[in-house]
Amino acid sequence: MQVSDKDALQVEHATLEIAIREHLNKAFCDLPRDLAERVDRQFTALVAGLMWDRLTPIERLHAAKRFDELTQHQMQLKRQSDDKKAEGRYTLEEAAEAIATSGESVDVIQEKLCASTGRGELATYEPGKRARLVHAAGSPVRWYYEEAYWDDLNGWLEEHETRIPYRFPSPSPKANSANTVRLSENQREEIRRRATAGERQQDLADEFAVSRQYVNKLVNEAKENEQPRNSVFHRRPR
Repeated sequence: MQVSDKDALQVEHATLEIAIREHLNKAFCDLPRDLAERVDRQFTALVAGLMWDRLTPIERLHAAKRFDELTQHQMQLKRQSDDKKAEGRYTLEEAAEAIATSGESVDVIQEKLCASTGRGELATYEPGKRARLVHAAGSPVRWYYEEAYWDDLNGWLEEHETRIPYRFPSPSPKANSANTVRLSENQREEIRRRATAGERQQDLADEFAVSRQYVNKLVNEAKENEQPRNSVFHRRPR
């Protein structure tokens, strides 16, 4: 196939549907080189082995459009998966599978997680959401859909399954740092004050849409700041 540089199309940054529109009536051997390579790489795989030449022009267009839709969907799923991993979020099914690596039964752990969620002992959220889900009495827990944060899962293990050694890893520092950006200093001070006064850290985390670990971090910072005031070097002479 003789193709000049002028005829060679640069199509990598266009959707496949747009790239093939002007060439729907051409045989595969008559396609510009770059487009032919892309069709060979992407289009053929999409139609499960059917070759370009066996399809009508309208079938080619529909197949290319479908490929673009699948590509966009896959990219969206990957972004969601990356965000989920970076924030330390797990469905109850994924959490059970992770905990079971310590030798437990996946089904048993999943059943316990769902039961605790239904009783309000474990906070769960819709994917990517910050507002805690509330389960009405008797409502099913969607183990395949609802997500729990890594630190809440560790808190559940420490409270309900003390002999299971598995602990969920903390997410990247970049994900944790987002909490400090969302809250003003007044909000952080309010969290410190109310947590120090005895308010439940999980309730504060839900109210301010942050993780319980972050609330605990603010409390520890407040305690550290109080230490110099109580030291012998800062006591007033009698």
